[in-house]
Amino acid sequence: MDNNVIKTGSYTEFKSQLDQELKKVTEGFVKIGYLLKVARDTNVLEESGYQTVAEFAKAEYGLSKDVVSRYIAINDRYSENGYSDRLQDKYNAYGVAKLQEMLTLPDTVLESIPPEMTRSRIQEVKKEIHQEELISDLEVMMEEKNEMQAEMENDLQKFMRQYFYENKEEYAAIHKAIKKEDAKQNFVEEILDVMAPSGIDAKMVRVPGTGRLMMSIQGAEQDIILINIRSNEKETYTWSDIGQAVLSMCQDENVKKEWEKIYKEPFEEQEKKQEVAPVQPERKQDKQATNSLNDRPDDKSDDNQEAAGTGDNQDNKEDETQKIPGQMKVEDYPELMPDKEQMEAILERKEDALFAAEVAYSNLKFKMEKKDYDAALTYAKKVVRWLEMAIKEGD
Repeated sequence: MDNNVIKTGSYTEFKSQLDQELKKVTEGFVKIGYLLKVARDTNVLEESGYQTVAEFAKAEYGLSKDVVSRYIAINDRYSENGYSDRLQDKYNAYGVAKLQEMLTLPDTVLESIPPEMTRSRIQEVKKEIHQEELISDLEVMMEEKNEMQAEMENDLQKFMRQYFYENKEEYAAIHKAIKKEDAKQNFVEEILDVMAPSGIDAKMVRVPGTGRLMMSIQGAEQDIILINIRSNEKETYTWSDIGQAVLSMCQDENVKKEWEKIYKEPFEEQEKKQEVAPVQPERKQDKQATNSLNDRPDDKSDDNQEAAGTGDNQDNKEDETQKIPGQMKVEDYPELMPDKEQMEAILERKEDALFAAEVAYSNLKFKMEKKDYDAALTYAKKVVRWLEMAIKEGD
């Protein structure tokens, strides 16, 4: 353990300071994109001799055309009015890594992704949306519809039926919960505990003849948002609406019969398994929107620009990194131990550090080719520092 580490102030104070620094990092990306757009759209480069912003960025900073495009796309999507050096306030809590992941999401989906959602979960949402895009409208029209689904009035009912058909343990748990004497008072809590124990999630199902539906859950105090991925239409439902839809479904004997046809098992057998239900993780209520904790080394002035890029070559295997003997571990400070969601966010920092190391390495090679050895040495040190941080964040 490093005896020179000094803990000052409370965790809340520490977290607030870190959030402010991460906000500066994100704002830096937006401003860089703005400046590149100015170079693209004005004659500011005229006296430099460069013909295009891509040529300028490559020669002066070693930035590829793809990286320049990504900076500009970030500014287009997230800056105020789509052309300014200021980040929209609603994106302050996401962090650069998540904002890059969300660049290609439809507006309705983007607006329904809470800042607490992990980067890996956002990637899963993107994958499912892409899969739906590969299916034509004609193919959807020709899909065989479930008779009960066809009789349903709205997408909420369709979503609930399909979701609980695909998640039999959750359906059995909900079915068991409504039998409790206080079900009417606590039914919303029961649904949330079963579907989204952390209080935050995006659930996806695919309904034959309709396409993929996404349900955005952002705690018991926020209404549910349901999005039809194909039509890009968004509907808002209260938790009372959800409760009524689930209650109606659980009380419909035809639903249970349909469930038994799917799983070839008496429903009562699955319901008995809920007698000893696994302990659900504690749900976080009234959780403030925070950044993803993908923080940087202390020297941020130059390094912030290095971490931009396409992110296409990220290594997502966070738990396969090496460990440094004798390294200080967070377990040594139980008062600072994060919960599961915070830990997932912390792990994202490793991805960012690895990516920054890759960009710094590219700059190192570029400076070597230019025989600018002083600058090359600076970038070599940065490669080492970023790699050290990636290894530490992997522990």
